[in-house]
Amino acid sequence: MNTNKSKKLNALDVQSPEPHLLILWHNGLSFNEVVEKEIDKRGFQGLVKQKGSWPNGYFSRNLSKFYGRKIENIKRKTDEVGEGDFIVFTFWDDAPVYELRETSRGFETVNRAVFDLKAALRSLTKSNCVHGTNSMAETRHDFRLLFGKSILEQKRFEENHISPLEILPGVDGWKTLGEAFSVLNDCDNYVVLRNFEGLPDEVDFTEHGDIDFLSVSWIFTRDLLGAKPLRKAVNSRHYEISMASGKTVKIDLRSLGDNYYDLAWQKKILMDRVQQNGVYVPDPENHKYSLIYHALIHKWYVSSDYSIVNNLSESAGMSVTWDDNLKKLTSFMYDKRYSFLRAMDTSVGYDPRYTPSGLSEQIDKIEEIGLCDVQPFKVEAWKNRFNSSYFIA
Repeated sequence: MNTNKSKKLNALDVQSPEPHLLILWHNGLSFNEVVEKEIDKRGFQGLVKQKGSWPNGYFSRNLSKFYGRKIENIKRKTDEVGEGDFIVFTFWDDAPVYELRETSRGFETVNRAVFDLKAALRSLTKSNCVHGTNSMAETRHDFRLLFGKSILEQKRFEENHISPLEILPGVDGWKTLGEAFSVLNDCDNYVVLRNFEGLPDEVDFTEHGDIDFLSVSWIFTRDLLGAKPLRKAVNSRHYEISMASGKTVKIDLRSLGDNYYDLAWQKKILMDRVQQNGVYVPDPENHKYSLIYHALIHKWYVSSDYSIVNNLSESAGMSVTWDDNLKKLTSFMYDKRYSFLRAMDTSVGYDPRYTPSGLSEQIDKIEEIGLCDVQPFKVEAWKNRFNSSYFIA
């Protein structure tokens, strides 16, 4: 493998000029001038230095929010960097070039110039008191948490002077749900699968009112939101997040590879996501079929709440029944080569009667008694306490 192969990323991956930041933590403050000279020597533009200060009792909590799962032992990291004032250096790389480099998390595609700057500074300081961003994605994450603003709103740092926050977003509970989603938008790749109508201003607290997230990593999303578990089950993904008002919001966390949906489908949902009122949601097609799948496969009962599936079809000029929904879902899954799966979260139901194998097994049993060419019938009535299935010949 050629680990030095350079490449320029497309416009979706990077912007030019590209913003970056470095943090010189408290125990490394004596190297302040060294850092500034290295940034200038390497040709970076628009350097701005700002002092950061976190109140007593908040340093470890802020640091934990900032690093998340990248740091296993937050006390050790706090002792290493020093609990005190620090300096944030922000600057621009006018000609970003990316290449594959070995990092502490394995091989990653990083901004070559900024990565080399950070490596040189850590060598000069002989410590890990220098933190730096390796990519545009990391800059979006770090800037949003440190400054409470989106990096995409900054034309040039020297023209948009803002100070680092004393308490990072969500550390003392979220001021509003909109604040939580603004952080997710810059820091995570997620969608709200359903029940997103009215978000972020309104939350539905009815039976189906939990906010259902799908993201690349449920652990990353959990830590970013500061979510706490609602159940003790090992595989449960039911959590709640705290608001500064003292209220809590229930959420469900789903992620790539957890079998909640087929992995290829999960990736497609995230790739085709759209933004609605500042919240990322599935595009109409994936929303429709994921909702039908959720009702038929994950649920043992179809309540009147799920009339939204029919409403989606009606809005497209079609009026369908649940019999039609089952046919359309089966056709959609077959055409996309998606599989019907039992979710790893054991609290999620799995009704195999609506899967191709489940339907085939039931039809085979009926045809054994001489009834041929049977088709599913009264599908909505299947979801009842008697666990009955209906077919018509």
